[in-house]
Amino acid sequence: MNWGNAIVRELKNAGDVITELQLELHLEGNFRKTEKKMTWLAAQGSLLEAEFLEVGYLLTKDMLKGDDLDDYLATDTTVMIEALCRANLVGLKEGDVLQLERKGYFRVDKSVCHEPEGRAVLFKIPTSGKDSS
Repeated sequence: MNWGNAIVRELKNAGDVITELQLELHLEGNFRKTEKKMTWLAAQGSLLEAEFLEVGYLLTKDMLKGDDLDDYLATDTTVMIEALCRANLVGLKEGDVLQLERKGYFRVDKSVCHEPEGRAVLFKIPTSGKDSS
């Protein structure tokens, strides 16, 4: 990460899974001006499973003035994403806060060592405004 830019010359996929990339390094490129960004983890090292949970807004309207609450309750307010993370996630304990690049800030709800299947659970910390990463 933060190594520089690369230009995708060829991409092979099987359905939604990218199986092969051919890249040409373009280190003089400006990563801030690069429109599409991607980060990957090498399959050779130890990867750990994790769940990222993001809880959205419960109401679809900012202020309720005489409105019926049931008309403005949001549906599907929780999103869970299964992910693979680098092995250094194993050193985190419950309550730790970390930043995942291009994802936001998360609080560790369950560390890897407390889950029987070795899966960490992280909750996204909301930021100001109605943004989504």
